[in-house]
Amino acid sequence: MLFTRRRSSCGWIACVACLFSACLFFLINNFLGKRWMTFVYFSEDQDRARLTYGHFTSCPDVLNRMVVGHWSNRNYTAQELEEVESGVLRLRQFHKIPDSLQRNDSRCGNIGLDGLFVFRALCNPKGPTPCCYNNVCANKTVQECQCPQCYDFRTKLHAELADWIPDDPTCKILKFQTKKEVCYVLHNTTLYFVGDSFIRQLYISVLGLFDKNDTYKVFAKHIKKDMLDKCDKYYRYISECRQYINTELMECNNSTVLRCIERYRATTIDSVLTEMRSLQGKPNSWFIAGFGNHDGYNLTYLQEKVI
Repeated sequence: MLFTRRRSSCGWIACVACLFSACLFFLINNFLGKRWMTFVYFSEDQDRARLTYGHFTSCPDVLNRMVVGHWSNRNYTAQELEEVESGVLRLRQFHKIPDSLQRNDSRCGNIGLDGLFVFRALCNPKGPTPCCYNNVCANKTVQECQCPQCYDFRTKLHAELADWIPDDPTCKILKFQTKKEVCYVLHNTTLYFVGDSFIRQLYISVLGLFDKNDTYKVFAKHIKKDMLDKCDKYYRYISECRQYINTELMECNNSTVLRCIERYRATTIDSVLTEMRSLQGKPNSWFIAGFGNHDGYNLTYLQEKVI
């Protein structure tokens, strides 16, 4: 499916889950004039049907309804929380952001950090003034820190430790528990991810479904042990690590092909179409393409150039 990126009510991590779980894939054979094939009919396998049927056919409008909902904390251990928070600090350090997002003068909300104005200044949730109230860090409770311009990290959830619950109960997100379940759904398929950094992040997230017991497989063979240890599941999206990510991978007993092709601008559409045509006549071939960020989110331009 060709689509442009825009803000949604559930953030980019939820979008990754929603997009992949709902199978927002453009079937290349349909693009080339073939008839539509629905996801659940790719296999007669009962396990595969169990994993797919009912999760996707019951939701009346995936694009509009699955992305409207709320985060719900799941049960997690102190170790899991430490891993996530450690990953957040590492990401901040990579971007030269201080561990605390609170300025020394306690200004917040409508101002950036000292020397890093692209990053909003907020308040330390574990400090004495955790509430950004009227653009100043203040000593207020969570209940008192409720206003249109208030920012309070104490109320935020880590998406990695929470579940996205769509408001529409018929639009449940399918969660894979094992690699075996993933392969029930994706065996004998070819998936091409073509687009900007958002599509690359989607590709890396999909690879994460396969690497629970074989982390090395996600990365190129030349990666060193110290970098492998550093590039864990919360850090591999950063440029320091993603240069080692395999851009083409065989999974599910070599029956599933995953490939990532980076194209950032709509002007590259000719090469994108070439990649599409390379899959002509190949059964169960899916093409995921996304543009927008590097074209100023100009929907009219993208519709004329791409669609």
